[in-house]
Amino acid sequence: MLPVVSSPRGLRLGMSRDEAARLLDASLRDDARRLFYTATKRIPMTREGREDYQRRFGQFSDEDAFFDSVRSVTLRLDQDRVYSFTLRKVTTF
Repeated sequence: MLPVVSSPRGLRLGMSRDEAARLLDASLRDDARRLFYTATKRIPMTREGREDYQRRFGQFSDEDAFFDSVRSVTLRLDQDRVYSFTLRKVTTF
């Protein structure tokens, strides 16, 4: 028996397209073989983070005192079932 592969939010191999769509909410892009979801979040720097950034790179404005975090999920489908998924998280400042 194969091990169950799943994400912390419950995404798992073998689930139906409809189950995945309900779990992840509205997709950004989809076609017959793929669903793609993305979310962007601005995370304020802590006081310590701002001080560290300032030591390394010099002055910066309050608008620069954030990290941008982009999370995405790509689901690949075969016969309307998830056979592969990729989770990504990229954080930049």
